[in-house]
Amino acid sequence: MTSKLFNQEAEQAVLGAILVEGSLIHECTLLPMHFSPGSHQLIFQAMRGVGGSRQEVDIVSVTTKLGDLLGQVGGLNYLCDLADAVLTTANFTFYEQYILEAFRLRETRKIASNLAENPERFAVHYQDLTRIQEFMQKETRKSKDILVKIYEDMGRETDGLS
Repeated sequence: MTSKLFNQEAEQAVLGAILVEGSLIHECTLLPMHFSPGSHQLIFQAMRGVGGSRQEVDIVSVTTKLGDLLGQVGGLNYLCDLADAVLTTANFTFYEQYILEAFRLRETRKIASNLAENPERFAVHYQDLTRIQEFMQKETRKSKDILVKIYEDMGRETDGLS
Protein backbone atom coordinates (compact mmCIF):
# COMPACT_ATOMS: atom_id res chain seq x y z
CA MET A 1 0.00 0.00 0.00
CA THR A 2 1.32 3.41 -0.93
CA SER A 3 0.91 5.87 1.92
CA LYS A 4 -0.50 9.28 1.23
CA LEU A 5 -0.46 12.50 3.23
CA PHE A 6 -4.21 12.77 2.69
CA ASN A 7 -6.38 9.77 1.93
CA GLN A 8 -9.52 11.29 0.42
CA GLU A 9 -11.02 7.92 -0.45
CA ALA A 10 -10.68 6.58 3.10
CA GLU A 11 -12.05 9.82 4.53
CA GLN A 12 -15.05 9.66 2.19
CA ALA A 13 -15.62 6.00 3.08
CA VAL A 14 -15.56 6.71 6.83
CA LEU A 15 -17.86 9.72 6.57
CA GLY A 16 -20.24 7.84 4.26
CA ALA A 17 -20.29 4.80 6.55
CA ILE A 18 -21.21 6.98 9.52
CA LEU A 19 -24.04 8.55 7.52
CA VAL A 20 -25.31 5.06 6.63
CA GLU A 21 -24.83 3.57 10.10
CA GLY A 22 -24.92 6.43 12.59
CA SER A 23 -23.90 4.32 15.57
CA LEU A 24 -20.40 4.02 14.08
CA ILE A 25 -19.66 7.53 15.38
CA HIS A 26 -19.52 6.04 18.89
CA GLU A 27 -17.01 3.37 17.80
CA CYS A 28 -14.91 5.77 15.78
CA THR A 29 -11.45 6.46 17.21
CA LEU A 30 -10.74 9.40 14.91
CA LEU A 31 -10.63 13.07 15.81
CA PRO A 32 -11.35 15.99 13.46
CA MET A 33 -7.61 16.77 13.23
CA HIS A 34 -7.02 13.35 11.65
CA PHE A 35 -8.96 14.42 8.55
CA SER A 36 -7.55 16.63 5.83
CA PRO A 37 -8.28 20.30 6.51
CA GLY A 38 -11.50 21.62 5.05
CA SER A 39 -14.82 20.00 4.31
CA HIS A 40 -14.12 16.56 5.76
CA GLN A 41 -13.02 18.04 9.08
CA LEU A 42 -16.18 20.15 9.21
CA ILE A 43 -18.43 17.21 8.36
CA PHE A 44 -16.78 15.01 10.98
CA GLN A 45 -17.02 17.76 13.62
CA ALA A 46 -20.74 18.04 12.88
CA MET A 47 -21.11 14.25 13.18
CA ARG A 48 -19.29 14.29 16.52
CA GLY A 49 -21.51 17.13 17.69
CA VAL A 50 -24.67 15.25 16.76
CA GLY A 51 -23.44 12.00 18.29
CA GLY A 52 -22.27 13.77 21.42
CA SER A 53 -25.74 15.18 22.00
CA ARG A 54 -27.18 11.65 21.81
CA GLN A 55 -29.05 12.31 18.57
CA GLU A 56 -29.11 9.87 15.69
CA VAL A 57 -26.34 10.65 13.20
CA ASP A 58 -27.83 10.79 9.71
CA ILE A 59 -27.95 13.13 6.74
CA VAL A 60 -30.73 15.28 8.23
CA SER A 61 -29.08 15.72 11.64
CA VAL A 62 -25.63 16.41 10.14
CA THR A 63 -27.10 18.87 7.64
CA THR A 64 -28.90 20.65 10.46
CA LYS A 65 -25.75 20.73 12.60
CA LEU A 66 -23.70 22.14 9.72
CA GLY A 67 -26.22 24.94 9.20
CA ASP A 68 -24.66 27.77 7.20
CA LEU A 69 -21.49 25.70 6.66
CA LEU A 70 -23.38 23.22 4.48
CA GLY A 71 -22.35 25.04 1.30
CA GLN A 72 -18.69 24.99 2.35
CA VAL A 73 -18.66 21.20 2.58
CA GLY A 74 -20.21 20.60 -0.84
CA GLY A 75 -23.87 20.87 0.04
CA LEU A 76 -26.56 18.29 0.63
CA ASN A 77 -25.68 16.56 -2.64
CA TYR A 78 -22.14 15.84 -1.43
CA LEU A 79 -23.41 14.34 1.84
CA CYS A 80 -25.84 12.17 -0.14
CA ASP A 81 -23.03 11.10 -2.47
CA LEU A 82 -20.92 10.08 0.54
CA ALA A 83 -23.70 7.87 1.88
CA ASP A 84 -24.64 6.48 -1.55
CA ALA A 85 -21.05 5.42 -2.26
CA VAL A 86 -20.98 3.05 0.75
CA LEU A 87 -21.70 -0.55 -0.21
CA THR A 88 -20.80 -1.93 3.21
CA THR A 89 -19.61 -0.62 6.55
CA ALA A 90 -17.63 -3.80 7.22
CA ASN A 91 -14.29 -2.18 6.35
CA PHE A 92 -14.81 0.85 8.59
CA THR A 93 -11.91 0.10 10.96
CA PHE A 94 -9.51 -0.45 8.07
CA TYR A 95 -10.42 2.93 6.58
CA GLU A 96 -9.88 4.52 9.99
CA GLN A 97 -6.36 3.08 9.96
CA TYR A 98 -5.66 4.55 6.52
CA ILE A 99 -6.69 7.97 7.81
CA LEU A 100 -4.54 7.59 10.92
CA GLU A 101 -1.56 6.55 8.81
CA ALA A 102 -1.94 9.64 6.62
CA PHE A 103 -2.19 11.79 9.75
CA ARG A 104 0.97 10.19 11.15
CA LEU A 105 2.83 10.91 7.92
CA ARG A 106 1.67 14.55 7.88
CA GLU A 107 2.68 15.08 11.49
CA THR A 108 6.04 13.35 11.01
CA ARG A 109 6.75 15.48 7.95
CA LYS A 110 5.83 18.64 9.89
CA ILE A 111 8.14 17.68 12.77
CA ALA A 112 10.98 16.87 10.37
CA SER A 113 10.55 20.26 8.71
CA ASN A 114 10.58 21.99 12.10
CA LEU A 115 13.69 20.03 13.06
CA ALA A 116 15.46 21.14 9.88
CA GLU A 117 14.58 24.76 10.64
CA ASN A 118 15.36 24.55 14.39
CA PRO A 119 17.92 21.78 15.04
CA GLU A 120 18.68 23.27 18.46
CA ARG A 121 15.21 22.12 19.58
CA PHE A 122 16.00 18.45 18.91
CA ALA A 123 14.71 17.26 22.30
CA VAL A 124 11.29 18.85 21.72
CA HIS A 125 11.02 17.39 18.22
CA TYR A 126 12.09 13.97 19.50
CA GLN A 127 9.33 14.10 22.13
CA ASP A 128 6.80 14.99 19.42
CA LEU A 129 7.88 12.04 17.28
CA THR A 130 7.69 9.72 20.29
CA ARG A 131 4.17 10.98 21.07
CA ILE A 132 2.99 10.25 17.53
CA GLN A 133 4.57 6.78 17.58
CA GLU A 134 2.91 5.94 20.91
CA PHE A 135 -0.44 7.20 19.64
CA MET A 136 -0.24 5.05 16.53
CA GLN A 137 0.72 1.96 18.53
CA LYS A 138 -2.25 2.52 20.85
CA GLU A 139 -4.64 2.91 17.90
CA THR A 140 -3.26 -0.22 16.23
CA ARG A 141 -3.82 -2.21 19.42
CA LYS A 142 -7.42 -0.95 19.61
CA SER A 143 -8.13 -2.11 16.06
CA LYS A 144 -6.56 -5.51 16.65
CA ASP A 145 -8.59 -5.95 19.85
CA ILE A 146 -11.79 -5.13 17.95
CA LEU A 147 -10.97 -7.64 15.19
CA VAL A 148 -10.12 -10.37 17.72
CA LYS A 149 -13.42 -9.76 19.55
CA ILE A 150 -15.38 -9.99 16.28
CA TYR A 151 -13.60 -13.24 15.42
CA GLU A 152 -14.30 -14.71 18.85
CA ASP A 153 -17.96 -13.65 18.70
CA MET A 154 -18.36 -15.41 15.36
CA GLY A 155 -17.68 -18.75 17.02
CA ARG A 156 -20.13 -18.32 19.89
CA GLU A 157 -23.44 -20.13 19.95
CA THR A 158 -26.48 -17.86 20.22
CA ASP A 159 -29.89 -18.94 21.46
CA GLY A 160 -32.43 -19.08 18.67
CA LEU A 161 -30.16 -17.55 16.06
CA SER A 162 -28.36 -19.40 13.34
